Amino acid sequence: MNHFTITKPSSSLWRVSFDNPPVNVFSSQTIIELRTLVDAAETDPDLTVILFESANPDYFCAHWDLTDDTSSLASEPPPVTGQQLLSDSSK
Repeated sequence: MNHFTITKPSSSLWRVSFDNPPVNVFSSQTIIELRTLVDAAETDPDLTVILFESANPDYFCAHWDLTDDTSSLASEPPPVTGQQLLSDSSK
């Protein structure tokens, strides 16, 4: 993963650090990686807590990268809630 780093201090806890410099903007790659992360979390029977944090102390996530080429999202399955991919990263 490029935008997320997962550390596992214990079998029940994941720390996920979001890092997309300079201001942690969301992009197509972020959404794809977040879906992969959620898929992995759903299959881990020991996981009970995911702590999300920012690698940038000044920003957690700023906004969507308006210069992003979203064509990579075309092959992603549609969200089950019917929401846009940015607001629905579950499968």
